[in-house]
Amino acid sequence: MTLSNGSSFYVKYNYFRISDEWNDYAIVSVGEFRSNWTCVVSTCPLTMNRNTCTCQDVCNDPIGQTDCYTECVETCVPEGCSVPETNSLITNGESFINANCSQNCTCIDNQLNCNIHYQCSPYATCSTRDEIRKCYCNEGYEGNGETCISVFKDCYEAYQAGHTTDGIYTILPTDWPGSPFRVFCNMTFGDGGWTVFQRRIDGVTDFFRNWTEYKQGFGLLNEGNDFWLGNEQLHYLTDQKNYILRVDFVHSSDRLYYNEFTTFKIGDESTKYLMSYSSFKSGNTGYTYTFSYNNGKQFSTRDQDNDECSNHHFADRHRGGWWYSDNWCTGCYGSHCHHFQYGSSGCYTLGTYTNLNGDYNGGSAENIFYNTNGSNDCNHKFAEMKIRPSN
Repeated sequence: MTLSNGSSFYVKYNYFRISDEWNDYAIVSVGEFRSNWTCVVSTCPLTMNRNTCTCQDVCNDPIGQTDCYTECVETCVPEGCSVPETNSLITNGESFINANCSQNCTCIDNQLNCNIHYQCSPYATCSTRDEIRKCYCNEGYEGNGETCISVFKDCYEAYQAGHTTDGIYTILPTDWPGSPFRVFCNMTFGDGGWTVFQRRIDGVTDFFRNWTEYKQGFGLLNEGNDFWLGNEQLHYLTDQKNYILRVDFVHSSDRLYYNEFTTFKIGDESTKYLMSYSSFKSGNTGYTYTFSYNNGKQFSTRDQDNDECSNHHFADRHRGGWWYSDNWCTGCYGSHCHHFQYGSSGCYTLGTYTNLNGDYNGGSAENIFYNTNGSNDCNHKFAEMKIRPSN
């Protein structure tokens, strides 16, 4: 380089790197330099900024102190914080946790601020996942890694841990892909530990819903409200253990009925949430076969007709999502509170002997019904479905 006064000099850098187009071809590094001149211009790497002085330096005044009241040194300063352990740089706002998770450092205004009291919970593991090292709660626990709280797989596990009050609990079934979710637990009925997945009590909540709503669940879990937990949740719940299904319903005459079934399971969405159970266990409805017509059937909603009956859309006619049967698809029967009329010949038919998800105050075939031997098939004012491990 030749200056205006005729003097010349050179500067030689031993490692010169330019970034790609994405980074605007910025100078990444120049390495060390050699020169035959004592006053040179230095260039900062990509990850650093030039700290300029208020008073400019010149060769005969290298630190620019002439007429300056404060000392000023031009140098390259990092755009973030240097981490000695890894010999790397983190940006402002970014955090770094050391190898054994005993220190959590955050870069603030180019200064590394470290919490030396960072420590994993006894129920957590220090590990790197998706290139992020931190404390992760072990399976069966939830939290930020420093604090981990036990998460139960169902209401029965909560009951075994000493929780004996009815109410809302947080659970995490085996292999559930999402975050822990809330359920209503009936801890006082029978032997306790029942996970409730359906309740009808006042008709405020509409059960004539679409597929997605039944999949995800709807209603309020609080005691005294109608709700459906969700078919997806129900699948993961029943897939982890063998469960007893208990169905309770109360007729408008205040007569209480119940039925219990063993090895109750709900398939995944690819099976259309197919319902199955092994056998009738106990009950007082007088009929052991009532629910058997629903066994092995797919779930249907108003927008997904999976009842295998081309003549009727039972979820639409019975006003609720349920496991409908095609057993009476082509039949012609008499009038009954859970039969609907079709065609012009005066024929009546049905898609199920049971439907606890119909309209709360619905008319014939659209109401809540469950076949009994006492002619109290319809007009039920309360219904609840719940599960509990069989062993």
